Amino acid sequence: MNPTNNHQNLYILFLQDEPHDVSLILAALADSDYQLDHDVANDQDDFLKKINKNQYDVVLSDYFLTHWSGLTAYELFNQYHPYVPFILVTKPLNDVQLIDCIKQGISDYVVKTNLSLLVKKIAQALKDKKSERECQEAVDALHHKRLSLEQRINQQTHELRQANTKLARVSRLKDEFLANMSHELRTPLNSILGVTQIMQEGIYGEVNEKQAHALQIIEKSSQYLLDLINDILDLSKVEAGKLELNLENVSVAQICHTSLQFVKQLAAKKHLKIKVLCDNNATYLYADILRLKQILINLLHNAVKFTPEYGQIGLEVTVDDARQQIHFIVCDTGIGIDAENIQHLFQAFVQVNSGTSGKQEGTGLGLALVKRLVELHNGQIQVESEQGKGSRFKVTLPWSIRENQMPDSEAKKWVPYNKVAVKKQKAMILLVDDSYSSIELFSDYLAHAGYQVLVANNGEHALQSIKNIRPDLILMDIQMPVMNGLETTLKIRQLPEFSTIPVVALTALAMPEDKKRCLDAGMNDYLSKPVRLNLLLDVINRLLNQH
Repeated sequence: MNPTNNHQNLYILFLQDEPHDVSLILAALADSDYQLDHDVANDQDDFLKKINKNQYDVVLSDYFLTHWSGLTAYELFNQYHPYVPFILVTKPLNDVQLIDCIKQGISDYVVKTNLSLLVKKIAQALKDKKSERECQEAVDALHHKRLSLEQRINQQTHELRQANTKLARVSRLKDEFLANMSHELRTPLNSILGVTQIMQEGIYGEVNEKQAHALQIIEKSSQYLLDLINDILDLSKVEAGKLELNLENVSVAQICHTSLQFVKQLAAKKHLKIKVLCDNNATYLYADILRLKQILINLLHNAVKFTPEYGQIGLEVTVDDARQQIHFIVCDTGIGIDAENIQHLFQAFVQVNSGTSGKQEGTGLGLALVKRLVELHNGQIQVESEQGKGSRFKVTLPWSIRENQMPDSEAKKWVPYNKVAVKKQKAMILLVDDSYSSIELFSDYLAHAGYQVLVANNGEHALQSIKNIRPDLILMDIQMPVMNGLETTLKIRQLPEFSTIPVVALTALAMPEDKKRCLDAGMNDYLSKPVRLNLLLDVINRLLNQH
């Protein structure tokens, strides 16, 4: 079958254990421009027979198959048909499974509960594979035609360019895949954390002690998942060279105090002593405050986690004037690490054997990310440890400050929501979002805070709404049908009577370039989901008081 005709035929091979799933997928494709034909492989032997006998346009496989897996099927299939898309249509995968898929080269991934994306994913995969095949055919043709030395040199140069293009494409696809997965995970997390906060604040009614404890468990588990998503994205950005540091003069005492606050409660539960020593000469440091805090919190959290009850953890800061270096030392009296495992300590997705009877929680990302963030600061990290006695992590960074960039304590002072004088009582807020759960969450919270809320489900609806009722502020989602948030904001800024309305991006898109795109489109601020609702109120009130 020829998938390049205007009215495309699409010959599908299904690897799905449940016939019902095949029916659902075919139903999702029924309204597409494809003329569908399909086979179903019942097992591995049947799969091999079919791919040797027939030329399929695409394979739609479950990840979880009886007696084997979708990844195994892809490895077999790719040996025979490297230019035919292989798409996973499956239930949600965990982070490790997703990364395995990326590494293996799976064309794409669609969750069975969101089959509306499948037609678009198939079209893009067919286009990508066609381009990949044409590039390879061009390389092969060039290889056979050019025999002279000069031709061979040109051939090698061309192949190098092709390889670089392919690597760039793979990198782009990886970034898109991670960004899409981040978006899909952040959207439900926004509802979970948001509703949890609403219930904790008693907006839906008073909760008893047992219910409050259950809400704390939900919040802690959701926050753990969010931290994991952020670690994966950060590690990916560092390895791709896309994470940029926002350097400024940082108060060493303040960053230590703030970092310790994150672990004090957990340390108190384990009755751990906390010892803090800070060199009086260590006043300020030119660093990225967010990433430095990330480094210290990760090390302190590990110290608490791996130290038995009634032990001790410590944070010490010293300076080396001669070498112009500052040292952050985190130590503990915990279980320690044997010499054999120390060499694997900073490898991503590797957990060393702790020597305890139970498996420690985590993915093995934390220390790998710490090492890379330290190296981005042109520093280094060292570890000394003895099993059964404890560990000592030493982060060494260049010690410097910028005299013309000393922090202004008044300018940077944060004013909480309940201390801000609201300029406009009963201000009208236009909430533009296509997620009903987000609409319900934000509408309830904002209404309880005393705002009027008007809802629009897409950009076109928003443009119509502001012409009927002029809002005081707009909360704008980005990914929406009909018209997205960026295009909508650009159109609002072109309307003189509405060009000054504050617009805040409220989106599950959390990559660094997403914030820049939002601000470049004319938005006043940017918040990524899941967002703390009190932070949302802070931003709203600040902008209302400015306009």
